[in-house]
Order: sequence, then structure tokens, then C-alpha cells
Amino acid sequence: MDESTSNAANKAFWFLTVLFGLLLVLLVAGLLFEAKKSELQQTFENRAEAGIQQIAQNLSATDAILDALVGLNQAGDEMDPYLFTPFNEKILQEHPFILSSQYLTYISAQEENQFIAEMHALGFSQFKIHNLDLTDKQEELPHYLVTSFIEPLTPRSAKFMGFEWIGSDVIEHEIETAMTENRLMLVKAPSFMQAPHHFLLFKPTYFGRTVPENTQQRREQFSGLFMLLIDWQALTVSNNKRQDKE
Repeated sequence: MDESTSNAANKAFWFLTVLFGLLLVLLVAGLLFEAKKSELQQTFENRAEAGIQQIAQNLSATDAILDALVGLNQAGDEMDPYLFTPFNEKILQEHPFILSSQYLTYISAQEENQFIAEMHALGFSQFKIHNLDLTDKQEELPHYLVTSFIEPLTPRSAKFMGFEWIGSDVIEHEIETAMTENRLMLVKAPSFMQAPHHFLLFKPTYFGRTVPENTQQRREQFSGLFMLLIDWQALTVSNNKRQDKE
């Protein structure tokens, strides 16, 4: 074998050696990538499942909270803000994804003046039934559904005191469903409630110690709604932080 043939053979040998080495590196990298991908996918699936379970638990907790509020209301003869304030403060403290708690009182048009006088007597001297722009309601209705309690009561949330919900026509259908079917309702909050990831969760109350049995009785004995404003984004972030700690 002459020198040129020997050099060509050496070059071919080294080329094949380098090529084999590259293929081996790529194979190992591919196996490591697949292993890591599988691990990340499993982690993601575990987190997703845990997140869904936690969201379900939190929503179940809000359902229980509303049941407790409704039960407390049914046990008394009338809505007493001094009774509900400490209870709602504890709710907001323990569940940071709940931004506010409201009670909406259902009154007839004939009861309007008396209701306003009662709110004034409770210390809300500027209370009136109004639209969102804080002007007096424009539409005369046979009944009104008015925010008469809100916690926390801050300068920002105070604008909802006296807000009339039926005439606002934002969740009128959902209110009707809750009232007639005694249902817990979860709906996207209207745009004027600050953010697109906010939701309203509400449940009806009735006069008397028990829930009326049929639709007609529920209409006649409907007294109002407890409403929670929920920050869905905060609820999700809270879940992720909790999982990171674990």
C-alpha cells in the first residue's frame, strides 16, 4: 500500500470515528431530552390535576360559605350588618381570592322610602338607590334588588352601596334563575367590576326559616342574595404558590 492510499484510509477512519462520536452524542442527548420531557410532562400533569382539585375545593368552600351566610340570615328576622361584619371579615381573611361579600336586599317599590329610612337609621346617612353612575335610578320597577351590605366597605367599594341590580340589566337572567330555582350561580362579573378575571358567586335568601318548596312560593318569599366577588387569577396564583411550597 503506497503512502497516498494509507493517508486516505486514515482520513476515512477518523471521519467515521468522528461521525460515530457525533451520532453517539446525539443519541445520548436525544435520550436525555426524552427523559426530561417525560419528567416535565408528568410534573405538569401532576400540577394541573392538583390545581383543578384545589380550585374545586375552593369553589366548594365558597359554596359552604354562602350556605353559612344564608343559614345565618334565615335564622334571624332581618339582615343585621353588625352581625355579619365580623363573620365576613373572617371569610375575607381566610380566603384571599374572595375580594368582597355583599348582600342584596329585595324590596317592592312601595317599600323604597321605608327601606332608605332604615338604612339611614343604621348610620348610612347618604344611602340612596342609584345606578352605577351614582345618579338616582331612572327606571321605575315593581321591585328592586339593592346592595345594602358590603365587606370590606372602602371608599372604592362604597359606590356599590345602594346599587340597583335588576334595572342595571347585567345579570338579570341569572338573578331570576337563582331566585326561582334556589340555585348557586357563578357568572362572569360585569365589566364595571374592575377586571376580566373576576366572577360573581351568589345564592338567594327567603323569608321564613326554610326554603320554599315550589317556584311560586320562592318568588313570593324571595328576600335577597348573598354575593361573593371572586378573583379567579388570584385563586390560581394562590394554588401555584401552595404547590411550590409543597
